Amino acid sequence: MRCVVAVPPIEDFYYTPHRGSFLGAHIVNSILKEHGYESHLICFPNLYKKPKKIPLPKEISYLSDFIVNKETGPISFFSSYKRFGPDYKDAAHIVNSYKPDIVFISCFAFCYAMSSIYLAEEIKKIDPGIEIVLGGTGASVFPEYYEDTGFFDDILIGLAEHVLTNFLGMPKKDKPVPALVKTKTTKKWRYYSSYLTRGCPRNCKFCSVPMLHGRKLETIDKYILENKIKEIDSKKGIFLNFEDDNVLYKWNFFIESLKEIKNINKDIMFSCENGIDYRLLDERRLNELINLGFRQFNFSIGTTSKKIALEQDRTVDLSRLMSLTEILDKKQIQAIVYFISGFPRESIEDAIFNLILLSGLGKNVRIGLSLFYPIPGIPGFENKDQFKKISPILLCSSSAWPWNNSLSTEDMITLFRLVRLVNLTKRKDLDNFYAELIKRCFKEKRLYTLVRGKENPVEVGCYNKYMVKLFFDGIKEDLWS
Repeated sequence: MRCVVAVPPIEDFYYTPHRGSFLGAHIVNSILKEHGYESHLICFPNLYKKPKKIPLPKEISYLSDFIVNKETGPISFFSSYKRFGPDYKDAAHIVNSYKPDIVFISCFAFCYAMSSIYLAEEIKKIDPGIEIVLGGTGASVFPEYYEDTGFFDDILIGLAEHVLTNFLGMPKKDKPVPALVKTKTTKKWRYYSSYLTRGCPRNCKFCSVPMLHGRKLETIDKYILENKIKEIDSKKGIFLNFEDDNVLYKWNFFIESLKEIKNINKDIMFSCENGIDYRLLDERRLNELINLGFRQFNFSIGTTSKKIALEQDRTVDLSRLMSLTEILDKKQIQAIVYFISGFPRESIEDAIFNLILLSGLGKNVRIGLSLFYPIPGIPGFENKDQFKKISPILLCSSSAWPWNNSLSTEDMITLFRLVRLVNLTKRKDLDNFYAELIKRCFKEKRLYTLVRGKENPVEVGCYNKYMVKLFFDGIKEDLWS
């Protein structure tokens, strides 16, 4: 039986190709091949190097007020909407060229639900007899959304190791199946992504991981992963990114795995770009990871506000965060600290306090911002019927939709620009042009940006001026002087 596993094109303002490992789709493909199926994997977002600009969808037309024509540079908001991958008709023809009996569509996020639906529709137009099966996180959190379309013959809910094997009539896997995916190649390095654990024992209200992966933290068969690593030729250096959110909860297993991988290739370097829980690290553990080859640390903090953290069933340990980033800053090892904004009852003052505190963590510490978006079924959004009446596009972080009636779209986009401004101040290659841009923003306590064709910075047209002034009044002068 011939199968195609397809990751649909992505439509959004941005997409980071080297983060597009699509481990779940690779696992589905490997399980199919293991059971004797002829299977082809197509990751459409990675198929073309250059995305195509497409019109801003009417559902997010409110963002047009915040888009500056021909804006460019490090303080900019998004300037154009894009499709990463071919259009759906062309994608369907590519799928059909393999003459599959079954097409498995992998929807990795509900916000991209329409891409899965459009692709399935075009495939059915070519051959109504092709069986189409939908799976992935985006399908599992709200399968009813897709059922009504009539384009899917089956929807698999849960982990591939369990539901796909059951679908094929085979015993389910005892352990999560490891995947190792090459995501980028440079002259000196090859970048790979994998994972060591699945599941989450925490109860953070904003997170959907337990909905698919469960609360039991499971480990992979690391020897299968190690055998995959042995097959990589060692002419170039290797950067291995683990996409685990909770690998630090299995500390001994994690360290043992890193050591055994280093025995295979002593020059391999590591990262966890999805973000790891800083609360599970101390100086000894941090140094152990550095000694084993970590050259970048991504910390997920949620928020620095104890009030908001408590409401989200999470804890905050600011002294630990400051201690860890101080160590990394002294060692000149880059760290990225991610926080979320747009929580229920979050005020402008809360958001700016978050940013000011994170701004002072050191020159080697950058800030990552995620604008709050819900996943159908998480606390506060259990009633999934509300998502049938709106476009899934609104659930993209880049859509900056005020889900909790706390921060407005204008507030969140203003914060987004301020985060980018802070990160610009920390650049080591700062030239005079950017230095003057920073100085003007700080001196005038206004937001300026760069526009192609304009010699001088231009003030952003639509932003929260009170919020910006609050930030500049509270920030330390040594950040920019």
